[in-house]
Amino acid sequence: LFDFELQHGLSIGSAHRLVWGAGYRYGRDDVEDGFLVGFRPTQRDLHWMNVYAQDDVRLRSNLSLNLGLRYEFITTPTEVILRAILRLTGNG
Repeated sequence: LFDFELQHGLSIGSAHRLVWGAGYRYGRDDVEDGFLVGFRPTQRDLHWMNVYAQDDVRLRSNLSLNLGLRYEFITTPTEVILRAILRLTGNG
């Protein structure tokens, strides 16, 4: 698993605090077949990406408003549903 996050903030006057950033995460699944059950695909790479922005607005000394927007993108595995394989062994 690899994870990277970048964030930056900026105060505008005494009432606004703007924050924005982006992130990236990479993961790899490796599955080994068991004695009776196996999964296909046995390997897959996953990527998660996001960007966001928010504004913290101080309305009064005891009240603030947080407005934000976040977009996330996740890569879809090559197979949406993992197939389970049941191994039955028999004589003949």
